[in-house]
Amino acid sequence: MVEYWHWHSIHNSFETYWKGVLSHDFEENDVYREAKVVGNEWRRIGSHLLHLKKHNQAAILISNEALTALHCFKIDAVSGDSGKTEYNDILRWVYDALYQMNIECDFICPDVSDQTLSQYRLLIVPALYSAPERLLRSINHYAEQGGVVIETFRSGFTDEYVKVWTDRQPHVLKDAAGVIYHEFAFPEGVRLKGKLAPDMGNENLQAQLFMELLEAQEGTEVLLSYDHPAWNRYAAVTRNHYGKGIVYYIGTKTASKPLKKILAMGAEDAGIEVPKVRWPVTVRRGANRLGHEVTFLFNYSGSARELTWAGPDGDLFFPQHGAGMERGEVPSQHAVPEEDWVFGRVRRGDKVLLQPWDLQIIENS
Repeated sequence: MVEYWHWHSIHNSFETYWKGVLSHDFEENDVYREAKVVGNEWRRIGSHLLHLKKHNQAAILISNEALTALHCFKIDAVSGDSGKTEYNDILRWVYDALYQMNIECDFICPDVSDQTLSQYRLLIVPALYSAPERLLRSINHYAEQGGVVIETFRSGFTDEYVKVWTDRQPHVLKDAAGVIYHEFAFPEGVRLKGKLAPDMGNENLQAQLFMELLEAQEGTEVLLSYDHPAWNRYAAVTRNHYGKGIVYYIGTKTASKPLKKILAMGAEDAGIEVPKVRWPVTVRRGANRLGHEVTFLFNYSGSARELTWAGPDGDLFFPQHGAGMERGEVPSQHAVPEEDWVFGRVRRGDKVLLQPWDLQIIENS
């Protein structure tokens, strides 16, 4: 279903400028013409997009409790300044990187069952500041049973009543993460060094916003540490084998490039393919009622993009540039019979061209 709000722009009251498909003059315009294109495309290919289903292999644990707590105790708060950085800033830091990497994920809530958790290969836990001990133990159990977890700073710090735990941080999570810390600080001119530092560039190796002074326990791999005369013995990012699984712990906010490297490592550990295609080309997949995988390729830019198709052989829903009818043209009712929806085949290694702000849909058969 595609739903438009409104059919036309209304002429008075407080929704006057909540624009509709038609403007205030009721005359045909670009929005109306685009709606005609969409309608014709649904008529032509809609039967192949019915009952789409997805099964993402990665999930982000989101918490309204942590959001509320970090609204009261903002991450960058100091005496006399309540700060500006809240839970959603860390959530978006992680999700934006996954989105740009075309790693699809679900969002799951703190009341998730162990059975539901086990359906995922990769679990990302951003800034889980406030959580009951049951949830923390479930995260550890998930890793112990073979899951891969990526946790960030300010996780496991307080209980569900926002009371700080009285043992080494990060409380229960330390058992699986293989790190402890007693202190934290705000980085000022603190650089990062270590295994992930090469090829990152100096501009990507600054510790940002907040830093936990992590002490890696025996067997825990240090991926990045702090390049600072007072704090150089402390880890910033770690990786630890726990049971059958692996736990990453990110003790500081990093630039996007090292974060994406950490996420890619976690995905690879979890057996999740990390696509070579990156933003501004967005890739999304689902399975239709026929059991065929349908891939959507979106070009969110004003420049044409060409990519190499890495999937199995499939059928193109729209013509390639210069091949018959161009996308955006509106066919007559009988121009493209429903049974003739295919515009051609694409095979592994073929080039697929995406026009500016356009898309291609491919059905694997």
